[in-house]
Amino acid sequence: LATNTYSDRLFGLKSVDAGTVIRSRKLKNYGRAIGFSYTSDHRKFYFTDPEEAALFKAIDDLFPDTHARLVSRSEDDNIIIIYTNSAKDPGTYYMLRDKARLDKIGEDFPLIDKEKLSDTRYIKYTARDGREIAAYVTAPEGKGPFPAVVNPHGARGLVIVAAMTNGYS
Repeated sequence: LATNTYSDRLFGLKSVDAGTVIRSRKLKNYGRAIGFSYTSDHRKFYFTDPEEAALFKAIDDLFPDTHARLVSRSEDDNIIIIYTNSAKDPGTYYMLRDKARLDKIGEDFPLIDKEKLSDTRYIKYTARDGREIAAYVTAPEGKGPFPAVVNPHGARGLVIVAAMTNGYS
Protein backbone atom coordinates (compact mmCIF):
# COMPACT_ATOMS: atom_id res chain seq x y z
CA LEU A 1 0.00 0.00 0.00
CA ALA A 2 2.81 2.38 0.81
CA THR A 3 4.35 2.07 -2.67
CA ASN A 4 1.02 1.72 -4.53
CA THR A 5 2.35 -1.38 -6.35
CA TYR A 6 1.30 -5.02 -6.55
CA SER A 7 3.49 -7.83 -5.29
CA ASP A 8 3.85 -11.28 -6.76
CA ARG A 9 1.12 -13.70 -5.78
CA LEU A 10 2.08 -15.07 -2.36
CA PHE A 11 -0.64 -17.66 -1.88
CA GLY A 12 -3.37 -19.37 -3.81
CA LEU A 13 -4.91 -22.80 -4.08
CA LYS A 14 -7.60 -23.93 -6.48
CA SER A 15 -11.08 -24.05 -4.88
CA VAL A 16 -10.14 -22.43 -1.54
CA ASP A 17 -9.85 -18.84 -0.43
CA ALA A 18 -7.28 -17.46 1.97
CA GLY A 19 -8.97 -17.12 5.35
CA THR A 20 -6.53 -14.80 7.08
CA VAL A 21 -3.09 -13.39 6.56
CA ILE A 22 -0.79 -14.53 9.35
CA ARG A 23 1.47 -11.66 10.37
CA SER A 24 4.54 -11.69 12.55
CA ARG A 25 4.14 -10.41 16.08
CA LYS A 26 7.86 -10.36 16.73
CA LEU A 27 9.36 -6.89 17.14
CA LYS A 28 12.08 -7.39 14.51
CA ASN A 29 9.54 -7.90 11.71
CA TYR A 30 6.23 -6.93 13.29
CA GLY A 31 3.31 -7.02 10.85
CA ARG A 32 5.17 -8.75 8.01
CA ALA A 33 3.11 -11.47 6.27
CA ILE A 34 4.54 -14.88 7.21
CA GLY A 35 1.70 -17.12 6.05
CA PHE A 36 -1.97 -17.69 5.36
CA SER A 37 -4.80 -19.79 6.72
CA TYR A 38 -7.43 -21.49 4.59
CA THR A 39 -10.17 -24.03 5.10
CA SER A 40 -10.79 -27.20 3.14
CA ASP A 41 -11.77 -30.25 5.17
CA HIS A 42 -10.44 -28.33 8.21
CA ARG A 43 -8.48 -25.15 8.90
CA LYS A 44 -4.96 -25.34 7.52
CA PHE A 45 -1.94 -23.08 7.42
CA TYR A 46 0.52 -22.21 4.67
CA PHE A 47 3.69 -20.38 5.71
CA THR A 48 5.83 -18.30 3.37
CA ASP A 49 8.53 -18.04 6.05
CA PRO A 50 10.55 -21.31 6.35
CA GLU A 51 11.37 -20.80 10.05
CA GLU A 52 7.70 -20.27 10.90
CA ALA A 53 6.75 -23.31 8.80
CA ALA A 54 9.24 -25.48 10.72
CA LEU A 55 8.07 -24.18 14.10
CA PHE A 56 4.41 -24.73 13.23
CA LYS A 57 5.12 -28.26 11.96
CA ALA A 58 6.94 -29.13 15.18
CA ILE A 59 4.04 -27.81 17.27
CA ASP A 60 1.42 -29.44 15.05
CA ASP A 61 3.25 -32.78 15.40
CA LEU A 62 2.88 -32.54 19.20
CA PHE A 63 -0.92 -32.64 18.87
CA PRO A 64 -2.05 -35.30 16.38
CA ASP A 65 -5.78 -35.35 15.59
CA THR A 66 -6.27 -31.79 16.86
CA HIS A 67 -5.92 -28.33 15.37
CA ALA A 68 -3.08 -26.41 17.00
CA ARG A 69 -2.11 -22.77 16.66
CA LEU A 70 0.26 -20.36 18.35
CA VAL A 71 -1.56 -17.82 20.50
CA SER A 72 1.38 -15.93 21.93
CA ARG A 73 5.15 -16.25 22.22
CA SER A 74 8.22 -14.62 23.65
CA GLU A 75 10.61 -12.82 21.34
CA ASP A 76 13.17 -15.67 21.63
CA ASP A 77 10.50 -18.43 21.36
CA ASN A 78 11.48 -19.84 24.76
CA ILE A 79 7.85 -19.50 25.87
CA ILE A 80 5.05 -20.30 23.43
CA ILE A 81 1.34 -20.43 24.25
CA ILE A 82 -0.49 -22.98 22.10
CA TYR A 83 -4.24 -23.42 21.64
CA THR A 84 -5.68 -26.74 20.48
CA ASN A 85 -9.18 -27.81 19.58
CA SER A 86 -10.97 -30.62 17.78
CA ALA A 87 -14.38 -32.28 17.72
CA LYS A 88 -13.55 -33.86 21.07
CA ASP A 89 -11.54 -30.96 22.52
CA PRO A 90 -13.52 -27.71 22.84
CA GLY A 91 -10.30 -25.81 23.46
CA THR A 92 -7.16 -26.34 25.53
CA TYR A 93 -4.21 -24.03 26.22
CA TYR A 94 -0.62 -25.24 26.67
CA MET A 95 2.67 -23.54 27.49
CA LEU A 96 5.81 -24.77 25.75
CA ARG A 97 8.97 -23.71 27.60
CA ASP A 98 12.47 -23.86 26.14
CA LYS A 99 11.14 -26.00 23.27
CA ALA A 100 11.15 -28.97 25.66
CA ARG A 101 8.64 -28.70 28.51
CA LEU A 102 4.95 -28.77 27.63
CA ASP A 103 2.36 -27.97 30.33
CA LYS A 104 -1.41 -27.78 30.06
CA ILE A 105 -2.45 -24.40 31.49
CA GLY A 106 -6.20 -24.17 30.91
CA GLU A 107 -9.35 -25.03 28.99
CA ASP A 108 -11.97 -22.97 27.17
CA PHE A 109 -14.92 -25.03 28.43
CA PRO A 110 -13.78 -27.06 31.46
CA LEU A 111 -17.33 -28.13 32.43
CA ILE A 112 -17.97 -29.99 29.16
CA ASP A 113 -17.74 -33.77 29.52
CA LYS A 114 -15.40 -34.66 26.65
CA GLU A 115 -16.56 -38.29 26.75
CA LYS A 116 -19.94 -37.14 25.42
CA LEU A 117 -18.50 -35.31 22.41
CA SER A 118 -18.75 -36.88 18.95
CA ASP A 119 -16.59 -36.89 15.87
CA THR A 120 -17.20 -34.28 13.19
CA ARG A 121 -17.73 -35.25 9.56
CA TYR A 122 -16.90 -33.04 6.61
CA ILE A 123 -19.70 -33.31 4.05
CA LYS A 124 -20.84 -31.65 0.84
CA TYR A 125 -24.48 -31.26 -0.12
CA THR A 126 -26.42 -29.66 -2.93
CA ALA A 127 -28.50 -26.59 -2.12
CA ARG A 128 -31.87 -25.83 -3.77
CA ASP A 129 -30.14 -23.64 -6.35
CA GLY A 130 -27.82 -26.50 -7.35
CA ARG A 131 -24.71 -25.08 -5.68
CA GLU A 132 -22.54 -27.57 -3.80
CA ILE A 133 -21.97 -26.51 -0.20
CA ALA A 134 -19.34 -27.86 2.18
CA ALA A 135 -20.31 -28.29 5.83
CA TYR A 136 -19.27 -29.89 9.08
CA VAL A 137 -21.73 -32.18 10.85
CA THR A 138 -21.38 -33.42 14.40
CA ALA A 139 -24.13 -35.77 15.54
CA PRO A 140 -24.46 -37.76 18.76
CA GLU A 141 -24.11 -41.53 18.75
CA GLY A 142 -27.37 -43.45 18.41
CA LYS A 143 -30.61 -42.96 16.51
CA GLY A 144 -32.14 -39.49 16.04
CA PRO A 145 -33.91 -37.23 15.85
CA PHE A 146 -31.52 -35.15 17.93
CA PRO A 147 -31.68 -31.55 19.11
CA ALA A 148 -29.18 -29.46 17.17
CA VAL A 149 -27.14 -26.32 17.44
CA VAL A 150 -26.31 -24.67 14.12
CA ASN A 151 -23.22 -22.51 14.32
CA PRO A 152 -22.81 -20.78 10.94
CA HIS A 153 -19.32 -19.62 10.03
CA GLY A 154 -17.99 -20.52 13.47
CA ALA A 155 -19.57 -17.41 14.99
CA ARG A 156 -19.74 -17.93 18.74
CA GLY A 157 -22.32 -15.19 19.14
CA LEU A 158 -24.73 -16.46 16.47
CA VAL A 159 -26.31 -19.74 17.48
CA ILE A 160 -29.58 -21.00 16.10
CA VAL A 161 -31.29 -23.86 17.89
CA ALA A 162 -33.35 -26.21 15.75
CA ALA A 163 -34.78 -29.72 15.80
CA MET A 164 -32.84 -32.19 13.68
CA THR A 165 -34.76 -34.98 11.96
CA ASN A 166 -33.43 -38.24 10.54
CA GLY A 167 -30.75 -37.43 7.99
CA TYR A 168 -29.00 -34.09 7.66
CA SER A 169 -30.71 -31.09 6.17
